[in-house]
Amino acid sequence: MAPTQGGTQGGVDYKLTTFLQGSLTLDDYVWSQEEWPKVAYNDYNDEDTVPIIDISLLRSEDAATRSKGLKDLMEAAREWGFFRLVNHGVLSDVTEKLESDGKELFALPLEQKKKAVRLPESIIGYYFGAESVFSKAWLEAFHFSGDKEVTDNMIRQVSPENFNELSASVHNYIDAYQKLAIEVVELMAIALGLEPSTFSKYTATKGDKSTVRVCYYPPCPQPQQTLGQRPHADPILITIVHQDDVGGLQILKNNRWIAVKPEPGTVVVNVGDTLQVLSNDIYPSVQHQVVLNSERSRLSMAFFLIPEANALIVPAKGLVDDEHPVRHPPFIYRDYRKSYGERRAVGKSHLESFYTLKDA
Repeated sequence: MAPTQGGTQGGVDYKLTTFLQGSLTLDDYVWSQEEWPKVAYNDYNDEDTVPIIDISLLRSEDAATRSKGLKDLMEAAREWGFFRLVNHGVLSDVTEKLESDGKELFALPLEQKKKAVRLPESIIGYYFGAESVFSKAWLEAFHFSGDKEVTDNMIRQVSPENFNELSASVHNYIDAYQKLAIEVVELMAIALGLEPSTFSKYTATKGDKSTVRVCYYPPCPQPQQTLGQRPHADPILITIVHQDDVGGLQILKNNRWIAVKPEPGTVVVNVGDTLQVLSNDIYPSVQHQVVLNSERSRLSMAFFLIPEANALIVPAKGLVDDEHPVRHPPFIYRDYRKSYGERRAVGKSHLESFYTLKDA
């Protein structure tokens, strides 16, 4: 298929030359046939209903209402590793502002965006296509740190004329979702009969703080053979994703890919590898991927609740006994994250193989 060289989609002026740098062609973005999407981006199945958690019930002063909400939360996280969150309390203005600002960022000339290009040893910065951390995935992304100095320096390089507005937009988003994410993992601990801080105490408060990645997936000429993101599980505690109305996020359950339909006013939460280990496998991390389409662009924003780099990740004592032995030996989060980045493992293979690699 002959690529269109330009156009406007979803408010963003895009050019396929962003993805066809140097000698690259569309053929370079064709994944192996085994990796081709099995389910279209908008092939929603009403029988595969992702659990919905109304967090307002978990904030209720009524004991019975709260107990029912905690039970539902535990079951959703245990059976799916993934759920929708409604009535979460994050102001729509916060989300809509960063979504709007994200579109303006992606509309900038490529050379301007590349002033904040991601360094090889970092997850923070701008990346795209062939220079993506996702192996020639069909996406552009700005990954912002919760460290104000780091993110502000990045913004000054890319959009100095809009610095104040964009800096406020990014940090307001991170602050709002940091608060929500900590509340969610504390509720997930309470649901297991643990102290609220059992999981949240691992959260990074300095250095490599929690982050947000704003992702843009332009229309793809060959969506049946290309991915926006490969199947993977996140290495962190939890991820909270806001997606626009286009669709493309899919999760793997019972060896079947399920398209996650966007719903206004909701965010989706998925368990990461670190929380799986801390919960002694009660809450499993979930494989997910992003599939594409040839007609509409898609924008999503993923907030990552990240552990402290030096944190010793070990199953919570209250979840370990003779009948429930430790499922994963302890590890330092920094070591796990470094190995994860170097291997770019597919699916959940990294958690499964990390200990073998670590002891080799």
